[in-house]
Amino acid sequence: MQKTGQITRWDAERAFGFIRSPDSVADVFFHLRDFQGPAAPSMGMAVVFEEIHVGGKIGRASCRER
Repeated sequence: MQKTGQITRWDAERAFGFIRSPDSVADVFFHLRDFQGPAAPSMGMAVVFEEIHVGGKIGRASCRER
């Protein structure tokens, strides 16, 4: 299920960040390799995302710029 949110934290050196959404209880982790868009992720960017699970680890988001 697609959700909308906003990037609240972005660490360019480590290539990961977090998305906050009114549709999620907690902020959702995402990695640069799971991001699609013409621009690099940045704080405050509006995104559309789906929560995914990889290898039994904590959930993360596959997202794109909205």
